[in-house]
Amino acid sequence: MMRWAALGLLGLAGCLAPAPPAPPAIATPAAAELPPGYPPKIGTVTALLAGRAVAWETYDFSVGALDASAQFAGPKAAPEFRMLGMQPGQPNVERNRLTLKGSGPVKAGVLTDGLIEVVAGNNWDGLRLTSAGQTAAIVLDQVTADAGHSGHAKGHFSARLCAANGMPARVDARHCQDIAATFETDFQFDLH
Repeated sequence: MMRWAALGLLGLAGCLAPAPPAPPAIATPAAAELPPGYPPKIGTVTALLAGRAVAWETYDFSVGALDASAQFAGPKAAPEFRMLGMQPGQPNVERNRLTLKGSGPVKAGVLTDGLIEVVAGNNWDGLRLTSAGQTAAIVLDQVTADAGHSGHAKGHFSARLCAANGMPARVDARHCQDIAATFETDFQFDLH
């Protein structure tokens, strides 16, 4: 049975319930090895979720690799745009994160096969709001990309998000909320 009482369904305070205890820490570079200001903020998402203002930020976690929280990846013919938004000023907090993905070229236009989720805790398949089974509209309004591996995008998205748990998602269509948002972020791309 899904634990909807624990979810709090974003309707009360614009956030999901606190995440369960964090798993053991994964080895990461020592603080002395990280550049000052790591990770740098590279973008913002401003949204209305169930009529309440919420926000997320994107960050560049790269340290000698491509690891931004907004990126195009996959085959050049059909890449996927992925964006991970964290709570403002809290890039390492694993709760109330926004995930967004859709397929399309690295240019302005409508992305297909969109999926938008707000994940309650550190378990990606756990309690969340999802557009799975609903229509998710994701549009890149402006895209600029350099000859290397980075670019900048502005866009907007909207969807009906319903409570879910598990993989594949067990969706409870009785508990849904609308989201509408705009975003602007730098991104990286790794196409093959």
